[in-house]
Amino acid sequence: MYTSSGPVDASVESKAGSVKGRTALVTGGASGLGEAYVRALVKAGAHVVIADRDEQAGSKLQNELSDSTTFVRCDVLSWKEQLAAFKKAIEVTGSIDIVMANAGIATNDQVFYNDISRDEPEEPDLPVLKVNIIGVVLTAKLAMWYFEKQNAGENKRDRCLILKSSMAGYLDLHGAPQYSCSKFAVRGFMRALRQQAALGNQIRVNLIAPWYVKTPILSGAMDTFITKSGAGFAKAADAAAALLCIVSNDSIQGRALAIVPRDWEGASNGYVDLNQDDFEDSPWMHRAQEYALKPAKYAMTSTDSEGNPLKTAPRQD
Repeated sequence: MYTSSGPVDASVESKAGSVKGRTALVTGGASGLGEAYVRALVKAGAHVVIADRDEQAGSKLQNELSDSTTFVRCDVLSWKEQLAAFKKAIEVTGSIDIVMANAGIATNDQVFYNDISRDEPEEPDLPVLKVNIIGVVLTAKLAMWYFEKQNAGENKRDRCLILKSSMAGYLDLHGAPQYSCSKFAVRGFMRALRQQAALGNQIRVNLIAPWYVKTPILSGAMDTFITKSGAGFAKAADAAAALLCIVSNDSIQGRALAIVPRDWEGASNGYVDLNQDDFEDSPWMHRAQEYALKPAKYAMTSTDSEGNPLKTAPRQD
């Protein structure tokens, strides 16, 4: 079972020496936070595969960073295109060590909007749920497969998957049900993956949860709202530093680092460990978690305690 190692000391600046010579894949890496992750990883000595559907921006970034990057056109909702990006990473460097599941979108949300002048309700479009959940799940599926396959051979070493959620996965957020739902989902997905990793497959899974950062995904209206609120903006460079902190320290497992304004308490480097997913102050929740995981040694394997093949049936809750 996953065991908490305690919060990350975010007051200590990360050292990226262990990143040199490794290969990273960043979805949505052509702009915004993804671009910041790519630049930081390249500066630290990694080769980065930029997986993004924006061919113009991706090619431009690859040309600027030269031989340190490889751009692959990739829509994260396409299993075929994501698989091609992972295959390209193996083709170019022979290894995949770091995967940053960064790609995500935010749009005007139709879920709470109802035009009652119409005779019938309109079916809402749900692109945010699709990209921010399904896209991340596909990336994680591929990362886990390649990590486990590589670690089963002689090329065994630390390999790390980082999921991008948001502070919207921890806070109430007005008017954005799809976005909030998707980011809460990624948070829950990380919890499931860290339990799977605890079974001994030598894979680390962590999460980055940004506060508002001035990137192309941030609308003008939201920019104005945050400015007037006085909360301040987080910085893309600090998100990149948090990423390097995670990938450079192989003891960091199952943690969620929030990217927040530096003038917030305890955030001198622009990020803090949220320390919200391990029920530190709730013995009751610890007990419930223990009960929930007791059958895990059967549920997560293909055999029972006596080595007999398991036969599973669909659950009907």
